[in-house]
Amino acid sequence: MKRFFFLTVLTAFLVTLTPSQANAQYTYYDGVGMRGKVIVGGNVGFGIRNYNQRRWVNFEFSPQVGYRIIDQLEIGTRIVYHLEYAKSGIIDPGTGIPQPVERYSCNYLGISPYINFEFWRGFYLQAEYEGVYGFAKKTSGGESIRAGRWYNNLSAGVGYRYYIGNFGFVYIIGSYNVFDLVDETQHEWALSPYNSPWIVRVGLCVGI
Repeated sequence: MKRFFFLTVLTAFLVTLTPSQANAQYTYYDGVGMRGKVIVGGNVGFGIRNYNQRRWVNFEFSPQVGYRIIDQLEIGTRIVYHLEYAKSGIIDPGTGIPQPVERYSCNYLGISPYINFEFWRGFYLQAEYEGVYGFAKKTSGGESIRAGRWYNNLSAGVGYRYYIGNFGFVYIIGSYNVFDLVDETQHEWALSPYNSPWIVRVGLCVGI
């Protein structure tokens, strides 16, 4: 029930501010700075994949808020929502007879505290824990089965911020789920909602 992770969005911001403007409250390098210590923003994502004779549709909405302890060090949390949906029309390979249509959906909701440190010209390191509860429903032959459980994800990775004047930044980060190194069949707490240990996100944040 792991899901495909998806790239992108929130990059449609046109601004006229430039990194050379001198009214930034904090300066990182070469005049690049950002106002305020509170960071707000987030990311949304959408993806489609075919897996196990099913077409899976995924959606994510994840607002976040952070606080810069110093210019380069930020702590915060994301509110995480995932939707995963699939519909199958499996054909028996032996008889060629279509099998009953199955529908599967799961809503994941939780939080994801994080800490990151910008070490060089927009590049930063980040560690993040994600705990979500999944509400799953499977319908087959007119019968529905419902279930719910917790999923955990501990990731570490490298990201890059492109600063938009003193307004904020667009970011991209790639990280690896450390819990994927644990045998989840023996340790259920290591079960992740993702079908891959590699996670990529793109988002937008502003300083206030």
